[in-house]
Amino acid sequence: MATCAVLVSAIEARAEALNGDVTVTIMGTNTDTGQTMQDEILVPIQTDGSFSASNVPSIRPMWEGSLDNLSGNADPFANLAFSILNVAAVPIEYTVSVLVPIAPPLAGATLHGGSTGGSVTDADGSGTGGLSTITSVAGVPFYQGQIDGTTVLSIYPDPTSFPITFSGQTVTIPALNPGLPGPTLPSGPALASIGIVHRFLLSPGDSVATTSFFQVVPEPSSIALASISLLTLVWYGVRRRHR
Repeated sequence: MATCAVLVSAIEARAEALNGDVTVTIMGTNTDTGQTMQDEILVPIQTDGSFSASNVPSIRPMWEGSLDNLSGNADPFANLAFSILNVAAVPIEYTVSVLVPIAPPLAGATLHGGSTGGSVTDADGSGTGGLSTITSVAGVPFYQGQIDGTTVLSIYPDPTSFPITFSGQTVTIPALNPGLPGPTLPSGPALASIGIVHRFLLSPGDSVATTSFFQVVPEPSSIALASISLLTLVWYGVRRRHR
């Protein structure tokens, strides 16, 4: 009966998650004054668990940006593409994140994988600057894949930099894909949410465009256990009807 309760709870959790939103947050901190600004974009989850948005502008005194593309599903995985131009006169520390509710929760062991890549452009033609992971919080990577708020996947660890060396240059952030194809990297239960978090320092007049992905799936033995649990639930239902 405990198994049945878990399944019922999972169904209820899925219904609750599908009534929610995927949250994209863009935050900038002025490295001279410490002033912080934030923008939040809410993307509704459809009845089949999918979500999508594209070309959503984000304009603040510290940046001109865009949520170029967001897609995925609450089952869960997320594709995130964004671009930001630093329009301030000083380097700005940016955090760009997406938070996806999970539906249904994955109570057993899971596997995960993710990717990121992009480019940095000398948009003002200064010939200097670039992007780096050297922010106010030491040790934070450029990309974090998270399960229930805990980082399980890091790409481009701190310190990593992509410097501009001549006017108008575009520097590639090479795509890295740990745990993919698959996913193949082991992790624990995924009960409430997954997320992608980017944190970086961007020089004034420079722009960054990034595409990222993160996915979590049940580990195969967990799928088998869930199938057995479902059959058990059906068996109990049939037995009660015939009493």
